[in-house]
Amino acid sequence: MEPVPDGLVDQNHVIVDIIPFIKTVVSNGAGLKTTVLSCTDQRESVAFTSASAVQAVGDLLGGRKADWKIFCLEGTTSSLVASSFGSDAIAGLGRDARTLAEEIVSGETREIIFFCGNRRREELPVLLSLAGIRVREIKVYDTKLIPREVGKKYDGICFFSPSAVSSFFSANSIAGETVLFAIGPTTADSIRRYCGNRIITGERPGKEILLRQSIDYFLSPGKGNK
Repeated sequence: MEPVPDGLVDQNHVIVDIIPFIKTVVSNGAGLKTTVLSCTDQRESVAFTSASAVQAVGDLLGGRKADWKIFCLEGTTSSLVASSFGSDAIAGLGRDARTLAEEIVSGETREIIFFCGNRRREELPVLLSLAGIRVREIKVYDTKLIPREVGKKYDGICFFSPSAVSSFFSANSIAGETVLFAIGPTTADSIRRYCGNRIITGERPGKEILLRQSIDYFLSPGKGNK
């Protein structure tokens, strides 16, 4: 289990277990590093929809500077983009793939590089292509499922990606009263394929934001201060 972020549950007497159901690794495809490095030769428009893609690209660049116009999701992804490439590099933000596509389409972008993983969703490239924007996809990381049985009953479960949803439900079922929290609409849609439980979607993207929202939910009046 991974540690809970400092200060998040210290004074609330809430028990939080963080159990990984997926892991991500930088892709080892032939010539990938050369391909990513070549993208720094000129100012490009690029898109990130996951922090894992930002981390993978940073590893592949190995400290080389990139003068990019970056479009990315809010929350964890944008925070990592800002720390890796500078906040001035961010040209547009979206709460999810659809709003990010709308942000890109509203500008003058005609071609964009989409750094993604092997299990990337279809929304962004499809919406951009329909708008006449050429999308060049570069797969920079692989998501591997690591399903495991969880014998403990939880009042609430937070999911941070559709892949984690698939991995969890491939090995587990849940009680009808368990409340599920999704980091975004796409993750919420994935949960609905497996159960009819109550789903609360994050107010804003970000792992700590969702975790705090779930804790506040159970500490609010009428929830029994579980």
